[in-house]
Amino acid sequence: MIFSQHYLACLSQASYLIGDETSGRAVVVDPRRDVDTYLSEAAEHGLHIERVIETHIHADFLSGHLELAAATGAVISYGEKADVQFPIEPLRDGQRICLGEVALQILATPGHTPESICIVVYEHADDDLPYGVLTGDTLFVGDVGRPDLMTSAGLSPDALARALYQSLHNKLLKLPDATRVYPAHGAGSLCGRRLSSETSSTIGDQRRTNYALNISDVDQFVVAVTEAQPLRPPYFEFTSRRNREQHPLLDEHGCPRLLDIDQICKYAQAGAILLDSREPGDYASGHLRGAINVGLQGRFAEWAGVVLSPDRDIVLVGDPTLARESTTRLSRVGFDRVIGQIRDLEQVFTQRPELVETSSRLSIDQLAELRGREPRLQLVDIRSPAERAQGAIPGARSIPLPVLTGVMADLDRAAPVVIYCASGYRSMVAASVLRSAGFDDVSDVIGGFESWQSCGLPSSSGDDDGPPVAADGRNAGLIVHRKDPLNCETSLPSLIGSVVMPISHFYVRNHFPAPALDPEAYELTVTGLVERPLRFGVHDLKRMPSQSLVSTLECAGNGRIQFDPPVEGEQWRFGAASTAEWTGVPLAEILDRAGLTAGAHDVVFRGADAGLVDNLTTPVRFERALSIADAYNSGALVAYAMNGEPLPLQHGRPVRLVVPGWYSVASVKWLTEIEVIGQSFEGYFHTERYQYEWPRDNGVVREPVRLQRVRSVIAEPADGVSVPAGELVVRGVAWSGAAAIDRVDVCIGESPWQPARLIGERRRHSWQWWELLARCETAGPTTLRARATDLAGRTQPDRPEWNRLGYGGNAIHTVTVRIE
Repeated sequence: MIFSQHYLACLSQASYLIGDETSGRAVVVDPRRDVDTYLSEAAEHGLHIERVIETHIHADFLSGHLELAAATGAVISYGEKADVQFPIEPLRDGQRICLGEVALQILATPGHTPESICIVVYEHADDDLPYGVLTGDTLFVGDVGRPDLMTSAGLSPDALARALYQSLHNKLLKLPDATRVYPAHGAGSLCGRRLSSETSSTIGDQRRTNYALNISDVDQFVVAVTEAQPLRPPYFEFTSRRNREQHPLLDEHGCPRLLDIDQICKYAQAGAILLDSREPGDYASGHLRGAINVGLQGRFAEWAGVVLSPDRDIVLVGDPTLARESTTRLSRVGFDRVIGQIRDLEQVFTQRPELVETSSRLSIDQLAELRGREPRLQLVDIRSPAERAQGAIPGARSIPLPVLTGVMADLDRAAPVVIYCASGYRSMVAASVLRSAGFDDVSDVIGGFESWQSCGLPSSSGDDDGPPVAADGRNAGLIVHRKDPLNCETSLPSLIGSVVMPISHFYVRNHFPAPALDPEAYELTVTGLVERPLRFGVHDLKRMPSQSLVSTLECAGNGRIQFDPPVEGEQWRFGAASTAEWTGVPLAEILDRAGLTAGAHDVVFRGADAGLVDNLTTPVRFERALSIADAYNSGALVAYAMNGEPLPLQHGRPVRLVVPGWYSVASVKWLTEIEVIGQSFEGYFHTERYQYEWPRDNGVVREPVRLQRVRSVIAEPADGVSVPAGELVVRGVAWSGAAAIDRVDVCIGESPWQPARLIGERRRHSWQWWELLARCETAGPTTLRARATDLAGRTQPDRPEWNRLGYGGNAIHTVTVRIE
């Protein structure tokens, strides 16, 4: 069997090719509109695509069923209740489709939409156990499909939610626990609110961890899946309609025709939208008057669908090199009316300056000053309600971006408008929309609410700094140790979910206050023993070959609270560790471009943060070094994105180093300088701190802090809770910098150690989820202990190895629960 998942990260959308090698027959499920990727893979394996199956009529993207059918002669299939305007072969509940040895079985699973189906895959037609199930938008990893997208068709969310409950419990949860789950979407999709970044799972894992599947009462389920869903973008109705229609096919290899400025002006006067897909900083420094900015580096298609009209022509007036990609991404949400692209924007800047304007962007200091002197100021928060619930700038009016175009008439055009979002991407989209609509005095806030918080300014939640914190020192996943500079750890229950942590839950470790660097003025220098000294801006780095990696960062002092006698330093519990997907340029690529000269020994990394330490009277910068061998072999990344978004301020905006598998002291934030030197580095944070000092034979042995030590943490149940007697589920994560996790053993009370089940694939540089199902019948306090061993043979010790500064405290994690 050939089974391939095609995941399109910019839409969080998954499609699948399933083929039978013996017969050469294949199907494609939920294809995206640019279908060359499926045609190429089919040709590579000698397969003929004979059928396109849609799990439902999609609302968030325009599917490629018509394009694939035209290219291959394939039949198009939907569930029996699908109402479309082109020929299809409907699929009924229980129907089997044989491709040869490979077989598919159709499950009718109404709920997300009436026609929704799931597809059970059997590697061999006579297998008793299925290989997996394609769940469409019925079941996601961590969530279920939202039932409220069909209200425009007169269908009740309540009725669809009840149908969804029956589909889940009477169809999908009847499958064996080992059945792999392959959904149509991942984290970031607006088709649910709790989707994991994991793109596959199993029925058993979802049965145990998916909140919606653990609600047994149907009425409670209806409330849970219909309330607090993300706002439905206006383009969903358009795209859903287009997916039902016989629409023109995409020309995947075409490119918009070149237009000179006079032609563009005529189109604009006739009502065409001028769309600039450059990054916000480039757009702000100069753009055609009236152009709307939606940066290609973000979730471009979604936000373009939110603020643009599908019924108007579009002219691309940004970087001509981005035109083809912009056109393709627009087509994925059905916006096909791209009639041309600007021939030469730079030439317009020099020859027609009267057609060019800049955009106002405010720093936090400028915003604070403006709020103090301008009583007419209209401060607009265009984040989602869920984001705003975590805190807001006092006095800001909430207008989520998806509803902005419908309520802009409520704003005073004669008064200044300042817009902010989380980090500065969506705010420029909104500001450009208002300017194109005739608002003259519009600014957006560089760095958004994250910068406001990081500067210590008050938020509407009443906190002075950092994340909104409740009276017990906790918020949605963080425990704050210090606010100046901000230091907070992840609370262990918030670990439960996917491998990648939401940024709002990611622990923060700062030695000095976070420097608010302007991404547009930022510069990274590469100097020292190099043949070619280099300078990079953020945009330069983004134009270089990029790489994304999932890596767990951990403070070297994580678990310091265990040491006895106590040691100095931040008293971290066990949550100074989190995992994210980092995107950037491999460090080796940058060093190769610079070219190392003879005598190169260490590579020094300097951050922009600085302050006083110990008894020193002058500030020191935060700086660390890697040997030349480690710089090349560690897989280090000069990162500019975290979980697909620009780095937040507290995590190093605009650029940081990420050294996978090393304690995070090596991953210098706010990186501004890379210097190659000819000797061992002797900086303060390299020699005075972040050194193990082991008591040995009446002396002290010093050893540098490098790779993360093997560790396992129990995330559920939490320490101190009461649990009912009977079946007990113990879950947690384990990781090691030296190697992937080999096993995790759990000890319950005085019982022998038991092996836990590892969930998902083994990964060296990110944590591994594990789970143990056991029974506890004896009432009273019971200890739970978890011990990890990595593939290098390293095992957690019973007690932390004491050292003066409390680093590497990876002793076995213990929690106590009360069995009732």
